[in-house]
Amino acid sequence: MGDLLRLPTAGRPEEDWAELHAHSAFSFLQGASRPEELVAEAARLGIGVLAVTDRDGLHAARRLHAAARDHGIGTVYGAELTLGEPVLGTPVVLARSVEGFRLLSSVITDAQLAGSKNAPVYDLDAVARAAAAGHWAVLPGCPPPGTDRCDVAAVAHRLARLADVFGTSGTHAELVDHRLPEDSVAADATWVAARRAGVPVVATGAVHYAAPRQARVAQALTALRRRETLDRAAGHLMAAPTAHLRPRAELAAFLSRYPGVADTTVALGRSCVIDLGELRPELPEFAVPAGHTQDSWLRDRAEAACVGRYGPRVDPGAGAAWRQLDHELDLVAGLGLAGYFLIVHDIVRHATEQGIWCQGRGSAASSVICYVLGITAVDPLRHGLLFERFLSLEKAGPPDIDLDLESGRREEVIQYVYTRYGRLHAAQVANMITYRPRLAVRDAARVLGYPEAQTREMTRHIHHSPPGPDAGLPGDVRDLAAQLHTLPRHLGVHSGGMVLTRQPIGEIMPVEWATAEGRSVLQGDKDDVAAAGLVKIDLLGLGMLSALHTACDLIHAYHGVRHDLASIPQDDPDVYAMIARGDTIGVFQVESRAQISTLPQLRPTKFEDLAVAASIIRPGPIQAGSKHPLLRRRRGEEAVTYPHPLAKAALEPTLGVALWQEQAMQLAIDCAGFSPGEADRLRKAMAAKHAPEKVAAMRDRLLTGMAGRGIPPAAAEKIVSMIEAFSDYGFPQSHAQSMAGLIYASAWIKHHHPAALIAAIMAHQPMGFYDTQTLIGDAERHGITVRGPDVRTSGVHATLEPGPMPDQKPGPTSGSTPDSAPTSGSTPDSKSAPKPGSTPDQKPGPKPGSTPGPTSGERPPAIRRGLTDVTGLGEQAAEEIVAIRAERPFADLDDFAARTRLPARILEQLATAGALDGLGLHRRTALWSAGTAPGRSHQAPLPGLATPATAPELTSMTTAEETTADITATGASATAHPVQHVRPRLDRLGTLTAAAARTLADRAPVRIGGLPKYLQRPPTAHGVAFGAIEDETGMVNLVFAPHVWDRCHRTLLDAPAVIITGRVERSEGTVNVAVDRVEAITVATPVPRRHVGHR
Repeated sequence: MGDLLRLPTAGRPEEDWAELHAHSAFSFLQGASRPEELVAEAARLGIGVLAVTDRDGLHAARRLHAAARDHGIGTVYGAELTLGEPVLGTPVVLARSVEGFRLLSSVITDAQLAGSKNAPVYDLDAVARAAAAGHWAVLPGCPPPGTDRCDVAAVAHRLARLADVFGTSGTHAELVDHRLPEDSVAADATWVAARRAGVPVVATGAVHYAAPRQARVAQALTALRRRETLDRAAGHLMAAPTAHLRPRAELAAFLSRYPGVADTTVALGRSCVIDLGELRPELPEFAVPAGHTQDSWLRDRAEAACVGRYGPRVDPGAGAAWRQLDHELDLVAGLGLAGYFLIVHDIVRHATEQGIWCQGRGSAASSVICYVLGITAVDPLRHGLLFERFLSLEKAGPPDIDLDLESGRREEVIQYVYTRYGRLHAAQVANMITYRPRLAVRDAARVLGYPEAQTREMTRHIHHSPPGPDAGLPGDVRDLAAQLHTLPRHLGVHSGGMVLTRQPIGEIMPVEWATAEGRSVLQGDKDDVAAAGLVKIDLLGLGMLSALHTACDLIHAYHGVRHDLASIPQDDPDVYAMIARGDTIGVFQVESRAQISTLPQLRPTKFEDLAVAASIIRPGPIQAGSKHPLLRRRRGEEAVTYPHPLAKAALEPTLGVALWQEQAMQLAIDCAGFSPGEADRLRKAMAAKHAPEKVAAMRDRLLTGMAGRGIPPAAAEKIVSMIEAFSDYGFPQSHAQSMAGLIYASAWIKHHHPAALIAAIMAHQPMGFYDTQTLIGDAERHGITVRGPDVRTSGVHATLEPGPMPDQKPGPTSGSTPDSAPTSGSTPDSKSAPKPGSTPDQKPGPKPGSTPGPTSGERPPAIRRGLTDVTGLGEQAAEEIVAIRAERPFADLDDFAARTRLPARILEQLATAGALDGLGLHRRTALWSAGTAPGRSHQAPLPGLATPATAPELTSMTTAEETTADITATGASATAHPVQHVRPRLDRLGTLTAAAARTLADRAPVRIGGLPKYLQRPPTAHGVAFGAIEDETGMVNLVFAPHVWDRCHRTLLDAPAVIITGRVERSEGTVNVAVDRVEAITVATPVPRRHVGHR
């Protein structure tokens, strides 16, 4: 049910006012104020009715509804439509009823989908049919460019044309006074023209910003929209800062010349006030077998699956599961949500049938229905998950099921949903792209006319935080960037949210095209979607699922053993021991610098510990002070205590320390007598943008409830403080449990098949925390040979091939192949070795490529880098190389060039990467020959010219030159680490290797030379920054105090390599270096551009 509609309270007639034409910032690069700012200013000015009329959209509708409700202002919903006919211009259409809103939303949707992104095409006949229903009021809107506003005949002609399309009864003339010289004459002309056309007259502010102080940023947005500087766009900018909200008293002198206009304006505004809560979207009807309803079919499927998961209903050991299943099914039926579960189950079924790995996560992991149907992989009963976190009678809003899918194949699932339910009933959720600090500074400098080179220099060191006073920005840039910061800039696509409806979805919220082909997106983000009552299904791409699938396919191809997420052996103590050592590069969610430092202290030994590991390095637990007490209790250094015995059930899994949202909910239930629905509202408050205020408002309810259960005030305050600590960044236990399954699976593969995991991650880069160079180093430290790309043997992506015999030293790591490996472009028998990501009975999986190397359990595998690792060589070209090679091996460079017909620049990149070494040429000769190789033209060579000149005698590249070539062509080197080539110099300067530094005692002084990497400055660290320094022996974690970071961060970002001076910090098996000084040094290899993370 929608909220009770409350019409604005009418003030004195001479004070009451309605603003019927206002652009918000969701008229992208046009309006300069957010809906909330417009509402707040309207309330301050005593404006009782406010319309937001953005260009070709209703993006601001739900935000306007929420903000105005708090201020008691009546809301009118409209849009300025770009009709494409010069005479019509861009009229403002106001919905006079909920049906009018539905019609307007539908018309906008049809136009957006008939056109292209940012270029809707309206069908005037369809617009006229919608208008004929009588649910709209129409104003002329902003005049088209070149319109003579002072020509009575021209204005009358436009009004007549508007009446032709929209009907005379709904068309209004519009007086606008921006206090410009021509406004008075134009208003007189409009008044006369309206009398001729027989239409009523209203007055508006044609508002583009809430208050005069925002006029400058509005001018900047106009210039940016025109892709001009402010100076060049001067003739198209508003001449005075007067397009802002104004009260009726300020317009009195202007309105006094036009009798009745003020009252007509207010009357029209009040007649258009509607409540969007009356729009009630429904899910599509899911087709079920004859004789079943959606409820009975869901029960049938769930009960059949429950037998497989828990055992038959008569089994005493399964009694708890069946009772919970019955409870959930009854609740789902009562809420009318059976179709939702059937839809999600159908999506999972489709993905599984197509060989796409998927797994539900989030609060859905708390549901037995989801578990038995295979939507989620976590047993909620075993792990004590709180179902009410997911669904309850009192829960505010629909349930939310997140599905993780292989990132490389997510698009297949999205398109299945579009096909299954139709474009009219399915759309993706938008992501509102707002001005972040770097973009705000860039656009401010650009629109102010600063040269491009200077603009790049201004933004070079700006990332996620606004520039500080030492950033050296010009004052005008700083001021304008601050005004742009956080304003909406354009519409993006949510990471995976999709919405389905029974009625056409465009009647609830307009839909438009996204940039990605085949994607249609709602004009609203996840908060707008929730406010509209739309049920969202998140189809999220997860790179680790793709990598795990590929790793299991590589294991099967090389060792002949098939694994998947369900069959990986559980509870392997050696796997937990590896995790506890912090040997987790490449392991899902526990590979970051902070996680690796924490794992030796946490010492996980069972599955539940992995959920803790996934949760502890999060802003919420860190800010709440949960991390260190929990670790001390894990080590036995601190006694496990509880604030009160009633809190023990909620806090026992985490040794008396609050870590998860569900624990905050359980504390409210057990200690304060909250119902599950009340506890969920508390959780919602904790997750809201202004959560501290909302949680504080519930303090009295919490304290009263605890007092009623005999909890002393001191203990009650401690419990409340635990709950309040989650008001900023609480983390859900159900999410952590779902993550724990992938942590274990990736750790098991790393322990038992490390080459397969690293190759799979390389195949799906970029993903995870580390770049390819770090992955290569980790592989080599685990005794795995990594070889560069080779056109004779490489797959499309990284694969496995036989490595050196156990009693041999690792073989060559560049493009060459040892004698014992396949030669002359040989590939495994395609009939016996499936491609990575596929099985004999399913479609190809993620990022397929040939599998070089026979099935062999006798020799440990080596990693062969893929062809797509070569910069500029796309997946399609790599697949063609593999397909051509499968016909017969490449004989030499000429044969390769003639058969593949790759352009010279790609041949040169392959030569630079060493990928042509195996064709009988060393890199320098191959690079010389690549530009003259035959076959680069689709025309046959002239007689006598087929053979190019023989390459001169060229010296082979040195190892250092090969490293440089590797990094230039592929971004990483399997030949050598770049720091290795400056090791003699570093030794002379008195530096240690990373490996040696890790052996030093606590507080020992140290100097380390290497590449600074993985720099982070999280907002919860109070200015402290973190990073790592890497050399050929590994990495050491770095900690920068705020003053050190301020002094040295530019060197860290810009220098090719650095020498770090500091002191060792050793604690509980972890080693960091507290940095005092940073010096730049040079290395003879290119270094990728660095940035600072803020997570």
